[in-house]
Amino acid sequence: TNGGGAVKINSSNSQITVYNLSNGLSNNFVKGLIQDSQGNYWFATYGGGVCRFTGSVWNTFKTSDGLASNYTFSIFEDASGNIWCGTNSGVSRFDGLSWTTFTVTDGLANNSVTSIAQDGSGAIWFSTLDGISKFAASFWTNFSSQDGLISNMVYSLYADAQSNLWFATDKGVSKYNGITWTNYDTANGIAANQVYSIFRESNNDYWFGLEKNGVSVFNGTSWNNIKQTEGLKTNYVSYTTEGSYGEYWLASYYGSTRFDGTTWKNY
Repeated sequence: TNGGGAVKINSSNSQITVYNLSNGLSNNFVKGLIQDSQGNYWFATYGGGVCRFTGSVWNTFKTSDGLASNYTFSIFEDASGNIWCGTNSGVSRFDGLSWTTFTVTDGLANNSVTSIAQDGSGAIWFSTLDGISKFAASFWTNFSSQDGLISNMVYSLYADAQSNLWFATDKGVSKYNGITWTNYDTANGIAANQVYSIFRESNNDYWFGLEKNGVSVFNGTSWNNIKQTEGLKTNYVSYTTEGSYGEYWLASYYGSTRFDGTTWKNY
């Protein structure tokens, strides 16, 4: 959350658990959250570094431990079990023992890393506030609007099972299949060009979280735009995902919304 710590909601009974400074979290501004392959929870905080929670024990990693910055935006686990953390001063990789940091000096497009994903070939992709970076076999490749990206201001990315990379920007959405770029904006049907998040659900629809305009759902052909009037907590949607029961969760600075396919519930 934006100052309220992290909130866990049990999908089956709606039980709410809050983690904050009082019970182990290093900072109440949480920008990213994952559960790793070992079952640990990782929290990317803005000002308090990165926290790992085993379910009983908290560990905090900061610049003193090798993290690039205590101001973090994103967190990701790759197929080898490495934890990547995007910060405002580069991206740091944790191998379980130590942190290694990469910056523009090494080849990163920009030091503000907003999102991280891995494609089917094993390459790691980074969205930044000034373009895209691909890291494969120790080599960096950068992409910008000159290559076909709709905008260099990239807030998040998503790698789908068909080897497409999707990028959410301040001017719409870009899809890259490894050869060509396809761009989508309001002229194509998305409700707004300021796109914060991307998620592909189990029936293959893509959900895009928007600023001021709710969420746009794309089935590959047509767009369905959903706003607060349809049941969302707010039209500012910063994150979307699918729960373990097949329900959809949409997060914002003002709370979250759960959609079971029929009914919307706000928290």
